[in-house]
Amino acid sequence: MLDLTINDYHISYVIWNIMLGLIPFFLCYNIFRLQKIKNKIRQLYQGLIFFLWLVFLPNAPYILTDMRHINGFCPDTINDICVNNAWMIAFFFLYGLIGWILYFYAIEQIIIFIRKNISSRLSCYFPVIIAPVVSLGLLLGLIDRLNTWDILFRLDLVLQVSFLYFTDFNNLLNLIAFTFLLLVMYYAGKFVFKGIKEIKILDKFIR
Repeated sequence: MLDLTINDYHISYVIWNIMLGLIPFFLCYNIFRLQKIKNKIRQLYQGLIFFLWLVFLPNAPYILTDMRHINGFCPDTINDICVNNAWMIAFFFLYGLIGWILYFYAIEQIIIFIRKNISSRLSCYFPVIIAPVVSLGLLLGLIDRLNTWDILFRLDLVLQVSFLYFTDFNNLLNLIAFTFLLLVMYYAGKFVFKGIKEIKILDKFIR
């Protein structure tokens, strides 16, 4: 199964990207668990886990950008309609939808923690604060082909490339566009998806 490809896009990438997109859920769950422990350095542990949460979070919305692999999915058409590979449209759309879902619930999960334990006001502004950061991480992977591990092991390169997104017009435009997209994804998700507390399997991650 791992050798299968859809328009030269390996199925193994689908599995790997979804796994990366799930990591923030489990990291945030540990932030909740640490809150129950009375320890002087508890906040330090929580801060480190939050940093990792932030590092891995862009992997969720990054899934949406994999829809670009539909390019050239239908070299032969009949009356401008793709007959043989039209199903690929549905596949990449549903795959991208997974990225939206993972991003929305990852943000919702951390917001619940912030509201309960830090500040209700901060929880209201958090999606807006975090969107440009996540957008930058997404673009570093999409355009500059950097990955999550580079933030930990090649921080100097990450900072150098990141600086260009604030000094180059085209890069800045991309950053603004993706920031807007992430905000739309989150706030539209509040109308489309159920709350975490309404989904039993997700409710376990906020206790």
